[in-house]
Amino acid sequence: KFESIIELFEILDCDVSGKIKEEEFVDGFLNLTLAEFQQVPPELILILKLSRGMARKNATMLHQLAALTNEVRRINATVKPAEHLKGHGKSQATDDPKQQ
Repeated sequence: KFESIIELFEILDCDVSGKIKEEEFVDGFLNLTLAEFQQVPPELILILKLSRGMARKNATMLHQLAALTNEVRRINATVKPAEHLKGHGKSQATDDPKQQ
């Protein structure tokens, strides 16, 4: 039923970690064996493949989002002190229109 060993790996890698733990391996083959005896329709297998693919993409996007968030925080930390220093360089006359 599987087109490649990669498809089998993706089905067995339940937590989408990129590694197959012993529990995932045993549970996966047990489920595949039971599915064959119960004649699971190919559409269900396809849905499982698509679900695994989406889970992998979501994990990748979450990782990238966390990296972007950290980068934005780093940039904000360097920009805010610079803006604070600009405020000290203004003259008192420009801050208060009554004194002009």
